[in-house]
Amino acid sequence: LDLCDDDIDQDCDGVFNECSMAGELDADVDAWLTIHRTRGEDPVAMFGQNLAHAGDSNGDGVPEVVGLVVEEPQADLDPDPVPIPYVLIEIPSGTSGGDRTLDAQTMATWPMPDPDTWWTGMAGLTDTTIVADQDLDGDGYTDFIFSTRPTQSETVRGRVDLSFGPAVGQQDLDAEPTLRYPSDSIEFQGLLELVQPAGSGEPWTVAAVLAPVHSEDQGTLHPAIVLLSEGEFAGDTELVDAPTIWADNSREAQWNMETADLDGDGVADLIVTLSVPTTAPRTSAQVAAFQGPLDGASGFTDADLVVNGGSRDTYFGRSHCVVDGPTRDGEPRLAIGMPESDDRPDGMYGFFPVGDLSTPRTLSMEERDATLISDDDTVLSTFFSCADVGDVDGDGRNEMSVAVYADRVVESVALYEAPASGTVDASSYDAALIDHEDPATAMGAAVLGGVDYDGDGLSDLVIGAPAWHGGKVGSKYYYSYIGRILIFRGAGPAR
Repeated sequence: LDLCDDDIDQDCDGVFNECSMAGELDADVDAWLTIHRTRGEDPVAMFGQNLAHAGDSNGDGVPEVVGLVVEEPQADLDPDPVPIPYVLIEIPSGTSGGDRTLDAQTMATWPMPDPDTWWTGMAGLTDTTIVADQDLDGDGYTDFIFSTRPTQSETVRGRVDLSFGPAVGQQDLDAEPTLRYPSDSIEFQGLLELVQPAGSGEPWTVAAVLAPVHSEDQGTLHPAIVLLSEGEFAGDTELVDAPTIWADNSREAQWNMETADLDGDGVADLIVTLSVPTTAPRTSAQVAAFQGPLDGASGFTDADLVVNGGSRDTYFGRSHCVVDGPTRDGEPRLAIGMPESDDRPDGMYGFFPVGDLSTPRTLSMEERDATLISDDDTVLSTFFSCADVGDVDGDGRNEMSVAVYADRVVESVALYEAPASGTVDASSYDAALIDHEDPATAMGAAVLGGVDYDGDGLSDLVIGAPAWHGGKVGSKYYYSYIGRILIFRGAGPAR
């Protein structure tokens, strides 16, 4: 019996799935494990938008996932939220899948202090970043960093909170170190992103991006990346004298950051997007790489590698990822999302060879050596998600996940091998297409890979699938958030 035969109806809900990551899959049927937020009349919540691997945070040998949950009451479409917690989610090991509630799988929570101040709606969620993949204090447990930036506020500044493991039960973010910008020196400031470059000569490094600032007293301050090492983040800290990378002449810029060893020297490099909205000065959107170890730089133009977007399009580089595993030609690729036109935020991905970063150079979009391009039925999201998810199909090469639009709704996740050259049609996915028929579900808002939960030696996939429905109270529109995360087991030739 060929369990992966397309003619066989597979009902894998709650059952060990032999062919879980091969071919076209239904998220409602083929997921190995589904974790829902709530059931029945309980409050619904925004869940699945922000996820991060948490390593083994409690020493039981099983990796966890940490995410953001924004709870809201349903009664009378009340738009006021209740506290915003971060939650640590236990993923069961072995072959025990099925359907579970988030409450049953939650190990720890971090309520956000003063939720009435910090809640900023859907836009605020996209400015929340979680880092939870390293043991910062050497005690054998994963530690957590949460970066939260309020939006549409002139009085509340962004903050970064550190929480040391092991994490069990309710945690108090105010009781542990917090990183802020001095509140008396500017009109508004926030922290947009947070990354953690490894191997940079320090035990660990925090890179925090400051939001653009305009003040009549201070003049216009451009966005900046601030680099802090371990000793500078031992307690409540103000960002004053840390080394910075300034964005030259780019007020109101949009940022996106990640770290990867692009040049193979064993030291993490920093990849940054400077995506310029239409209201900003006439500056081209760019993706730049700064070679590690990170010691600061005088300006964005001092980057070691720059890929020029060639236009003022806001969406160039909004999503990018590095496929640094065994690709088809053995070299890492920097995949950059590129819209097909200025007014269309979805389109294609260009793959750029990185090479040696010791000699600074600039590339144009035309210098990509491969392209993943949409067809008439499939549209690739260039700002939702793009990630190296490891080897999920057992062929010895890493795959890249991309969120896929259908009828202008993100409802699928497709997996591709990073091409070495030429053009690849978006419908020619290499490993799997994970689909969902609910038009209100944003499949792929967060995608994690590279962790083996069931112990078979293959990368398993964690997919965030938040969903929402809308209503109206008086003159105000209201969105009620629900959601879930789904785990799909890797499936190789040995299955």
